Amino acid sequence: MGRFNATSGTLAGDFRLLDRNGHAIKLSTYKGKVVLLNFWATWCIPCRREMPAVERLWREMKSSGLVVIAIDAGEDGATIDRFVRRIDPSPSFAIALDRDLAVTKAWGVKGMPTSFIIDTRGRIVFQAMGAVEFDSADTKAILRGLLF
Repeated sequence: MGRFNATSGTLAGDFRLLDRNGHAIKLSTYKGKVVLLNFWATWCIPCRREMPAVERLWREMKSSGLVVIAIDAGEDGATIDRFVRRIDPSPSFAIALDRDLAVTKAWGVKGMPTSFIIDTRGRIVFQAMGAVEFDSADTKAILRGLLF
């Protein structure tokens, strides 16, 4: 399993993507919040395995202000909908569609899954390449330190 590593704290690049329902998701909307950004795809086996843990984490921490945005790399809404229906617990956090991979490329994502944690000032403070145990004590401690 991958784990989060501290980064230099560079400013996160803004993006605007649509979710599965056609609603816009813009990263800058969440400035002042802690954001977990997860790049994934339905064909990615490790991504499939970590999705339920992402959902459990979000359910536990959303009342503290955590925002979760999962960016699907290159697939359409119907493919994602079929996938989401088979996951337990089913993801209820925001899923954005990066159909042309422009955001995935702009963020320098080289493999799936890749995740970033963005602090309240809009800086990338942690990054993980590969699957992460999102509901582990270590991950929760990182997020609690940023949320409280």
